[in-house]
Amino acid sequence: MKKILCFLPSILFGAFACFFIFNFFLSISHKPKQPRLLHIDTLSKEKKSFVVLIYAKDDVQFCERSIQSVLNQHYPHFRLVFIDDGSKDGTGGVALEVAKRFNKLEQCIFLRENLEKGFVQSIYESLQKCGDDEVVVIMTGRDLLSHDRVLDSLNKCYASKDVWITYGSHLIYPHYKKEKSIKEIPEKIKAAGKFRQYFQDHFINWHFISGYAKIFKKIEERSLKKDGNYLMAGGIMAFFLPMMELANSHSLFLRDILYIYNRSESLGKTKKEREARKYLYSSKPYSPIVQ
Repeated sequence: MKKILCFLPSILFGAFACFFIFNFFLSISHKPKQPRLLHIDTLSKEKKSFVVLIYAKDDVQFCERSIQSVLNQHYPHFRLVFIDDGSKDGTGGVALEVAKRFNKLEQCIFLRENLEKGFVQSIYESLQKCGDDEVVVIMTGRDLLSHDRVLDSLNKCYASKDVWITYGSHLIYPHYKKEKSIKEIPEKIKAAGKFRQYFQDHFINWHFISGYAKIFKKIEERSLKKDGNYLMAGGIMAFFLPMMELANSHSLFLRDILYIYNRSESLGKTKKEREARKYLYSSKPYSPIVQ
């Protein structure tokens, strides 16, 4: 009996060790496979330069809040380009007054078109004037950045050299509900480069994207035109499709809500919108950029 008691501590220790090792390997075997993550250095001190392009057309009711959401950003390294596309309701004047009130006229450029060009042409022409290493954020004069740290969040994303463009979800104004159709594009779609087919099969309302100007500039003017004229519908999808094809695995899906999309007066899937998307889906895809 004494001999058994002498070996009891060793027996108990051995049993505990076996139990611990068994559970450790069991937890590993049942651990779900983690998705590939891009390396993001959240402590990076590099400050990217941003340019926020706001396209507005008769948005006097909403443009003040839209501009405020940009000028309220704590991140200082950005400039704002406000494009007034032939508005007849005083949108441009309201936008200018907001910039004056914030005392940030030096950070803003106001472009006024007498005749309407449309979203696609206006954004394309403004992109050509951006510096290659500037990160471009595209908005409309109806929408908002969701909080005052949006550009800080994006700067952390672009700390990774693997990130060339970002895309993500948004809240829908005026109900502030999350857009349910937005989700990360599957890796198998990226690998196959079947973005146009994927978007055709899944009507997804993308509205918030950003990317380096040098990537945007690789979008050819011809792919934004039909019968020699710029598309007058299609919106951000005219740029997002080729950007995803060009950047491919260098794209980053943002799970945090950084954007508020205004659908208060939206007409939904109009005939022009359906025709523009159909044209984009059937157009020749871009090849990924090879470095």
